[in-house]
Amino acid sequence: AYVTTRTSGRVARIRLSDNTVVASIVVGGTPDAVDIAPNGQFAYVLDIAGGRVVRIRTSDNAVVAFPKVTTGTLGQVSIAPDSSYAYVASDGAAGVGGLLRVRTSDDTVVSTTAGGFDAVDISPSGAFAYVTDNHSVHRVNTTTNAIGAEIWTGNFSRDVEISPDGTFAYATVQLLGDAVRITGTVAEVNGLTTLNARGGINRMALAGILLIAAMVDIRWQKNRTRIISKVYVAPTYHALPPPPPTEIGQGGPFEQNDKLRDVELIGLGRIEAPEDVILDRNDNLYAGSRHGDIMRFLAPDYQQMEVFAHIGGTPLGMAFDRDFNLNVCVGGMGLYRVTPEREVQRVTDET
Repeated sequence: AYVTTRTSGRVARIRLSDNTVVASIVVGGTPDAVDIAPNGQFAYVLDIAGGRVVRIRTSDNAVVAFPKVTTGTLGQVSIAPDSSYAYVASDGAAGVGGLLRVRTSDDTVVSTTAGGFDAVDISPSGAFAYVTDNHSVHRVNTTTNAIGAEIWTGNFSRDVEISPDGTFAYATVQLLGDAVRITGTVAEVNGLTTLNARGGINRMALAGILLIAAMVDIRWQKNRTRIISKVYVAPTYHALPPPPPTEIGQGGPFEQNDKLRDVELIGLGRIEAPEDVILDRNDNLYAGSRHGDIMRFLAPDYQQMEVFAHIGGTPLGMAFDRDFNLNVCVGGMGLYRVTPEREVQRVTDET
């Protein structure tokens, strides 16, 4: 994995087998977006402020090229399936930039599709590039560089990704869209994209759906009284028996009493926030604490206290199994087992 760091002007290469940084590659400038060529030979890093595309040879982590492709601000980069071209999205400030097509064999910009774009991704066939601007996703023919379908996604469209089979495009939208409410979530691009419908047709279809919904709502408001009168069920009265008495001397099951007056407090001021308690076969008492310990109070008087085991987290419910192992639910961690020899074993971390 290759990770860019803006402040240091470096790219970290991470070995995923043990999550170790094996190289720190100096590229300078403000590195941000990165993509790997499908053939695995090169990593392409965008210096977004400097307008450069830095090409790193993955075999030895050497920077082999860093051409300046625009004076605008770069957004994202995506490599063609055959690794022959790098497509770079640029904001198109001051009339420069747009979607830049860079030939990877000699790092030359061979074509430009005018516009101001934030992100780009290439379809699996390599026939189309999908780019985002401030409110839409555009489909660009990579052969003719012509902009085709425009899909309205809502204000502040940012990233775009194409599914592996090329069936769907997914775009992130920061603010509310026109037809659906999208707030900082991933929105699936409207199915009219597959019909090559332009933005105007797309918006007309969505407007038609809204008009139909409004008509249904108007008819409901007009006829709801008649509909409700036909389906309304009148309530009936059902008398409940009188509640049992609670006064002292009345003999009711909920009669006030003082049977718990002489309870004995165990571990008062010695254990914090016990959630559950349980007795073992020898009548020893176990309870969890907020420090992640399982405390044991020894029978018969339960005055002697010891740490039976330390699990961590917040021990909750407890139960013994047939082998006298103590099973403990730990909030946010899963289910743990403590053997009679006090060995802590993780049963599962699926909670």
